[in-house]
Amino acid sequence: MGTLLLLSVATLCFASAQHQGLIDYLEQRLVAIEGRISVWYEQSNRYASELREFKQQMIGLTENLEEGHEALHSDVEGVVTRVERVERELDYMETQNLAPPCVDMDRNLIEQEITTLKEINMAKYEKLSDCSDMISSFKAMKIVKKAGGPKGVWLKDTASGSGKVYVFNGTSGDVLYEFGTMRDLAASAGLSRGRPIKLPFPWSGMGHTVYKGYAYYVVEGMTFELIKYDLQNGSVADSAVFPADDQVRPVEPGDMTHILN
Repeated sequence: MGTLLLLSVATLCFASAQHQGLIDYLEQRLVAIEGRISVWYEQSNRYASELREFKQQMIGLTENLEEGHEALHSDVEGVVTRVERVERELDYMETQNLAPPCVDMDRNLIEQEITTLKEINMAKYEKLSDCSDMISSFKAMKIVKKAGGPKGVWLKDTASGSGKVYVFNGTSGDVLYEFGTMRDLAASAGLSRGRPIKLPFPWSGMGHTVYKGYAYYVVEGMTFELIKYDLQNGSVADSAVFPADDQVRPVEPGDMTHILN
């Protein structure tokens, strides 16, 4: 009997201890939940206050934008009124002062264009006809070689220094002969050793020259046209037409063609 009583008391004590532990655990959880709820409440209050402040700021900005829009609208209306007034004044001035006829204006423009074109052509002519280097005299004459016809001209490239010699046989033609050196020209039987170069346009007269690999010659015909021919690739690099008034040949052909040294 005593043993049974002890077991009952022990069982009751153990159950009471478990019950107390469960109650303590629940109380701790409730305290933690209450703490979290208080934190959430504080955060909600802070967010609500920030939202109210942001709303007040947006209201102020919206009011400022509305005021600016009204001011801009009034300015636009003022500008429209001024433009309409200017248009009315221009219409009145046009009715009072009639515009000159279009035909006279077109004639003036045509005359101005003609004058400008003449000035441009004269400037080109003066630039092309300006000679900075001129032959003043010959020291002596020595006949080195007679080749080709009785008239013609031979010359060297005055700028490249290559030593090549070019012969224009006659006062007109379309074939230019190229020799490697003066010795080749002197040793040639006539123009047989020269390399013939077919020109795209026939030359006239003897006012030719070779400068920096280009042959300059006057085209045969009624117009006074100067051709710049590229001796390297065999093509016309440029051309210029001089005024036809008072044409004077730069060199008049003589009775015989002499090679001077």
